[in-house]
Amino acid sequence: MADSLQGNVTFSCAEPVSVAVTFTDSHSFLQLPGLTSWSTGLVSVTLQFRTWNKGGLLLTFGLPQQDGTVFLYLSQARLRLQITKAGRSSLDLSAGSGLNDGQWHYVELSFKHDHLSITVDKDEGATAHISISVPLTSDSQLFFGDPPES
Repeated sequence: MADSLQGNVTFSCAEPVSVAVTFTDSHSFLQLPGLTSWSTGLVSVTLQFRTWNKGGLLLTFGLPQQDGTVFLYLSQARLRLQITKAGRSSLDLSAGSGLNDGQWHYVELSFKHDHLSITVDKDEGATAHISISVPLTSDSQLFFGDPPES
């Protein structure tokens, strides 16, 4: 007796795809659309970077409901996160040090309801936390590098 199979079989792999991007000048950027899942209040953005520069903008996105912007950047070889609202700085966090050593560094930025954390190289000693509301919407455009002027 022979077995017979009928129908369609589909297989897909949902593993993350890593793409290395080299920014050739200080005005290079990569734009990603806002995600509909951002409105759930649970967001995690991870990236890896390497540089020999002591400063530079890594990531930025808007907070349209608060007329604000989130900036993730290097300053004095430390990772800094700044949130501005209506053009004024309302939050400034820093984590890590010596991040301009040319080695790859892993950064995780997490928003969970009213809690924000930033971790460098998965090191609890290089983590900054704060309780703050960061209302993300699908209109929040995500930019890696230096975004164009609005």
